[in-house]
Amino acid sequence: MRFWLLSVLLFYFIKPVVAQSVISGNIQDKASQGVPSVSITYKAIGGLVILGYVISNESGEFQLNVPVSGLDSLDLTFMHLAYLKKTIRIANKSSKYTFKLEDNTKTLKEIKVASVPVYRTGDTVNYNVSEFTSKQDRVIADIVKKLPGVEMQGNMILYQGKPIQKYMVNNLDLMGGKYGLINNNLPAEAVKNIQIVENDQPIKILNSLVPSDRASLNIQLKKFTTTGTGKVGVGYEPVLWDVNLTPMTFNKNFQTLNSFQTNNNGNDVALQLGSMSMNSGSFGLDLSEPIKTEGRSYFGLADVSSPAFDQKKWLDNRIFLYNSNVLKKLNNGLEIKGNISYYNNLNKREGYTSTSIFTPDKTVNYTETIDNSYRTNDLDAGVIINKNENNIYLNDNFKVHRKWNADRGNLLLDQDQPIIQNNNFDDFNILNKFSIARFIGKQLLSINSLIEYGTTPQTLYLSPGSFENIFNAGNHFNSLTQQVQSRNFKNENSISFTRAFKKLVFSPEIGLNYLDNQLNTQIITDVNGKKQQLGDDFVNDLNTTQTILYFKLITNYVLNKWKFNISTPYSFNVFRVKQFNDLQLNNETRNSFNPSLSVKYELTAKTDLDVNGSYSNQFGGLSNFNSAYILSSYRDIQKYNGRLLESKNFGSGISVSYKNTVEASFATLSYNYTHGERDYIYRTTLDTNGLSTVELDNRPSRQDAHSVIGRASTYFQNLKTVLKINANLLFSKSDYLLNNLFTKQYAYLYGAGLDLNNSALEYLSLRYSTNFNRSISKLKGQYENSILTNNHTIDFSFYPVKNHSISVTNTYYITNSKGQENQLFIDLEYRWTIPKLKTDIEFSLFNLLNNNLYFQQYNNEYSVVQSYFQLRSRRFMVSTRFKF
Repeated sequence: MRFWLLSVLLFYFIKPVVAQSVISGNIQDKASQGVPSVSITYKAIGGLVILGYVISNESGEFQLNVPVSGLDSLDLTFMHLAYLKKTIRIANKSSKYTFKLEDNTKTLKEIKVASVPVYRTGDTVNYNVSEFTSKQDRVIADIVKKLPGVEMQGNMILYQGKPIQKYMVNNLDLMGGKYGLINNNLPAEAVKNIQIVENDQPIKILNSLVPSDRASLNIQLKKFTTTGTGKVGVGYEPVLWDVNLTPMTFNKNFQTLNSFQTNNNGNDVALQLGSMSMNSGSFGLDLSEPIKTEGRSYFGLADVSSPAFDQKKWLDNRIFLYNSNVLKKLNNGLEIKGNISYYNNLNKREGYTSTSIFTPDKTVNYTETIDNSYRTNDLDAGVIINKNENNIYLNDNFKVHRKWNADRGNLLLDQDQPIIQNNNFDDFNILNKFSIARFIGKQLLSINSLIEYGTTPQTLYLSPGSFENIFNAGNHFNSLTQQVQSRNFKNENSISFTRAFKKLVFSPEIGLNYLDNQLNTQIITDVNGKKQQLGDDFVNDLNTTQTILYFKLITNYVLNKWKFNISTPYSFNVFRVKQFNDLQLNNETRNSFNPSLSVKYELTAKTDLDVNGSYSNQFGGLSNFNSAYILSSYRDIQKYNGRLLESKNFGSGISVSYKNTVEASFATLSYNYTHGERDYIYRTTLDTNGLSTVELDNRPSRQDAHSVIGRASTYFQNLKTVLKINANLLFSKSDYLLNNLFTKQYAYLYGAGLDLNNSALEYLSLRYSTNFNRSISKLKGQYENSILTNNHTIDFSFYPVKNHSISVTNTYYITNSKGQENQLFIDLEYRWTIPKLKTDIEFSLFNLLNNNLYFQQYNNEYSVVQSYFQLRSRRFMVSTRFKF
């Protein structure tokens, strides 16, 4: 039986035939006569070893049989004593060619390489930048977002639907996860290739032990250089400015980027400082830089929802930003990186909302006229020391971050009740993260440590005061001030050992984590000019600690086309909670086991199958032990009288990915299911004015969600066209407790999108994109709401004469909301390019039709909100854009 079972498995999983491509053709001289006895050899692109050869026959004909697996493109070389040597690059697919050779009348050999848009070398997918560049493209982000298989969500770059783990220039990672500054300011003409490094193991010491399924992006420059972009623009609405000076240097062992940017034209350049790094911890080591953390914000101003389209059409801003990054690689392999950034940002929002809240027993309606301003100051600095070699890994990351906000709001409730809202937030955070790994014999020893401290004082002021029944016996009072002071300390330590036994790799890890959080709150009221601090029922003095001792075993197994990864972490948790002098939890213990499994199978050379599953049993909710009220906005208040909360979650998924670099085609299809159970539910109580009180209820609740996501992209080289399509489907079911009545919410979302870029014509390039989304929200037995949106954008760029272009951007927004007309936006731009000065002169006209109000409707759990947002009016700018 074992013999027959083994035979059946071998029959299904071992393919005896290797796929081949047949490359044939005819070699001719200038007179189109066949050339015999020509030696034709082929190599991998960039390879030194000849992989095969053939000799042309008497008629000049030849035929090569080349294995397909592992070689997407080839370099063919033709050699004959009477003719010049010739090399040409072709795709590795069955094709027939005609090649002409030149007489060997010159002393220099001629090499001609045909342009291949996408080709593979090993695990690296190479994109030829020139193939995807149109005349309007200026920075490398313009190219990246057009690449087949690659997407951009904001500043985050995804490959095959998954975020990249590193963004490098000439194989050095200057910015860490904050690569938006390079991507949006590196001139496209400085770049030779964009590379996606699949299965990239960024920690070299793990190369021989642990395979990776993550991808990184590398920018290959044409040469080591100092480059960058600059822009100076002025305009009218009534006065506009846009300044950007971002020089950058990329040498072999030294890189730096400095950026000063300021504008008030709706471009939030602070988003370029956001960290897009994803946790790449693996087998006891974590390469990802700590994300710029912030303390919890307890407050928020009542706001109007911003439109879900280009922020330049609606963002009323004023921002000043400075950033500096430097990297130096020493001769001993040590890298030293430093960074500092600061920005001051003022945003203003105006609009009107009409809200309908559907509860099981009544409907609450109210309107808000909103005029808010948000001022943010953000300072971030850090130093990283890194050594990443085959025999040692060392990383120390020190970071300091401070953010302070002053938000002001004027609100008119139901057209007759003015409310002032002021929110002040001040956050300070300092941390140090250390990792080291070395081999002891054949065993890899890894040590990690993190220490972090943060403090976040914040204040919310409301005038007049709200929740009169709670704070002033149902009587009106002048104002209310909610004060919060939170302090957090975290210490995480771990040690792991990694050992390989043939194709099995085991990595046991033991760790000890300690978290200490303090929360102090108080409320001050002003009644007829007399300020009063409310008593203990409105004061929190909370201290919580959690100690976690854990053991985790990670097992990795590679067998032919199979890759298995199993994680079995167990943790022992000790909780302690003290409110004033009352010990609510005294060394309470809980056990948790959170296993996960992922399997990857290579179906074919171009297709992979991924399956994953996980289960988690978590305890927490320490922040919910505040026994006194905390006001979070003028209409929301929380009081929990908490306890240890338990949640159980199960998740599973399956995905299929396809990539054919010869055809420049990529596709993914995935399905995911999550199921969650909690031993608690948040009880929401709404009064007749829509004021919301949230408390904790000891009733179990659950949630289920299903999602299907598909995406595909390809490049038609003959048409110079990139086509991308996507589709998604989501269904979820959740438990809610409203006004003491238990109900269920059902949510359905489905949509699709298309993006088309074409630059085939010399005098015209165009881009068309559209997306369709429909969301349906239901409360069982109560109401159903359906919202449809369909947006279309088409960009035309005309090139009537050399160095001159005219661009027209048309955006059309369709909604099914009653009483709302569909809206069309038109933007115009004229550009004059002066090549000798590396400069563009631009004349831009935004919002030609002068749309000044945008309406949207959306679901928010058990409510429907109609939002009217004040847009930026028609405006004109003159700019000069240049390259360093």
